[in-house]
Amino acid sequence: MTAALNRAERRKAEKMKRAGKAAAPLSGARDLPLGQALQDAVRAHQAGDLSTAESIYTAILNAAPD
Repeated sequence: MTAALNRAERRKAEKMKRAGKAAAPLSGARDLPLGQALQDAVRAHQAGDLSTAESIYTAILNAAPD
C-alpha cells in the first residue's frame, strides 16, 4: 500500500513540475486528517489524476473503514 502511494506521489509531483506548478507535498492520507485527505482525493479525481485519487481513497478506507 505504501509503495503505491509513494509512486502516486512521485507521478503527481512530476505532473505538477511539467505543468510549471509547485507540487504540494502529499504525505499520504494516513498522515492527514481524514477530511483533508478526502478533499485531496476529490481534487485529484476532478483533475483526472485517477491513480492518485484511488490511492488516497483506499488509504482513507483502510484508516477508517466504518
